Amino acid sequence: MPKIIQNGVVYAGEARILKNPLSISLKANKWNAVTIGNETYYRQEVVAIGVRPTKKPYGFYNATIPTTEQGLILERQRIEAYGMIHEIVPGNDSVTVYCFNECPQVDVNISLVNVGA
Repeated sequence: MPKIIQNGVVYAGEARILKNPLSISLKANKWNAVTIGNETYYRQEVVAIGVRPTKKPYGFYNATIPTTEQGLILERQRIEAYGMIHEIVPGNDSVTVYCFNECPQVDVNISLVNVGA
């Protein structure tokens, strides 16, 4: 199913924003590299109380980085980091976030969207 991004929200079929959006923080120094064959991907598991395994995929919106005096530089890094996130897989009170080829070098906060719910 094709994914469409509108106003920073990922849609695949029908999507809804959770009634109480769940925010998670991805830390730049917490990515784990995994190599399979010639491909490298990165993953990070994050506590997300209330999330349960489901076949319905999760997307994200409102990726942000804490504001500092470097404003414009961090804004560019935020946009680049947002584009590196490829998949979010729900688990029991956790989500695992995957990036391929490269991962964010800055801390990123995102809010989850339950796609197809």
